[in-house]
Amino acid sequence: MLRKQLLAEALYNKLLTLGCAVFLITGCSNGAEERSVEGGNSPPNISIFSPESSIQANEHDAIYFQGQALDQEDGDISYSIQWRSDISGVLADGRSFEQTLEVGSHLITAAVTDSDDATNEQSVRVEVVEANGNASVFWVPPTENVDDTPLTDLAGFKVYYGQNAQRLDRYVSVSGASTTTALIENLTNNRRYYFAVAAVNSLGVESDLSEMVAKDI
Repeated sequence: MLRKQLLAEALYNKLLTLGCAVFLITGCSNGAEERSVEGGNSPPNISIFSPESSIQANEHDAIYFQGQALDQEDGDISYSIQWRSDISGVLADGRSFEQTLEVGSHLITAAVTDSDDATNEQSVRVEVVEANGNASVFWVPPTENVDDTPLTDLAGFKVYYGQNAQRLDRYVSVSGASTTTALIENLTNNRRYYFAVAAVNSLGVESDLSEMVAKDI
């Protein structure tokens, strides 16, 4: 009887180690085990969605920064991401923002710390170059609306441009119904740009884009 009691006590106080957690069996109640758990804090996971590593931007570009930080204990802590550049220093805090960078090869680091002081970080490289290229765009002003009626309220034009033919993400506004040209400046050298023009009436309504043209800067 004594031997069985000692064996039972040994089983109830057996120390088990599983992964990083330690389970201590302290007793039984109605056949169910009660366990206390102790484990280490996991560092948060952090990802940089934008900018992509090794992109090139010019010195006047507003670069979009976006990241995400998820922590097992704290949940979504993207609001506390700290962004910095090895050239420009501290950039901003938070999930996303836009900012220009000075010329140079920037190592961009996004770092985050959870409530238990566990940290993690990710980095990307961004090349910022001088923007001294330019392009002249010419067009013929329209004289009719899409329904073939005379166009009498033409106010100006918008010249859209960008490095992706599927996404012309910049534009310059040009006033004057008789204007037929625009100089687009601060373009990155050794890159291809795409251009298209929209007419704008006095109410600010834009026409469809013109045929697209391309130029290597």
